[in-house]
Amino acid sequence: MYGRVSLPRETAKFFASHVSVPVAKKVPITDIVMASPTDEEVRDRIVRHMNQAHTRELSHLVRHFAATTTSEAKDPSLRDLTLQGMRVRAGGNDFAIPFSPALGDWSEARARIIAMDDTARRSLGISDIYITQYAPPRGFDRVIVAFVFFYVACVATLPYVVPGSASWAVVNTIFPGGAATYTWLVRFIRLPVFAVHALETAYLDRRLRRHGVDRWSGLWWMWALDCFVEGFFAIRRFDAVVAEKRASKEAKKS
Repeated sequence: MYGRVSLPRETAKFFASHVSVPVAKKVPITDIVMASPTDEEVRDRIVRHMNQAHTRELSHLVRHFAATTTSEAKDPSLRDLTLQGMRVRAGGNDFAIPFSPALGDWSEARARIIAMDDTARRSLGISDIYITQYAPPRGFDRVIVAFVFFYVACVATLPYVVPGSASWAVVNTIFPGGAATYTWLVRFIRLPVFAVHALETAYLDRRLRRHGVDRWSGLWWMWALDCFVEGFFAIRRFDAVVAEKRASKEAKKS
């Protein structure tokens, strides 16, 4: 069994002064360089983001830069992206949309696509404010709706208001000018009312498409039918929704 061996004091001092244990040098965190994403990863991220959140913008690009119709630019998806341009598939066809000039690197892609969409929207007459919801009648607008439906009921029951009938007697008693005036008035204003409301609906149709509501979509039908009933009051309510969204967008910028 070996016991503990003690070195002479002079020997111990020698080793203490000449032998040192290497210590790892601390590296500041700021000196650690994280690996940057590759060009392919950046490209894939842009493609994925465009297909998930900006199909509407892709449709604008196809319609303007590839000179297609709305139906031809339907259901677009970004299939390929290079520094020279993009390939978008829409309506069953592929469309090449070049970058002019070509991108210097991928950091320019976002700003370039935004600028191209702005150019496309201006050419197509499309606003940067998109309407995605329907605002039903409220307040005084409901009174207008009630009056319109009352007139529709008057037109629908007009064949039953004939001399000698009970309905004729009732109308003759309560309507100023009697039943004859009532039947004449209902017939006389029928065409003007229909024409005015049809024109107002046609005007709103243009406004709807300008603000991203596709014709014949469910949202389009809700606004269009409402306008055909209410006329000007539905247009005024639509404009209020647009103004509210624009104010919200401007507030986010400031």
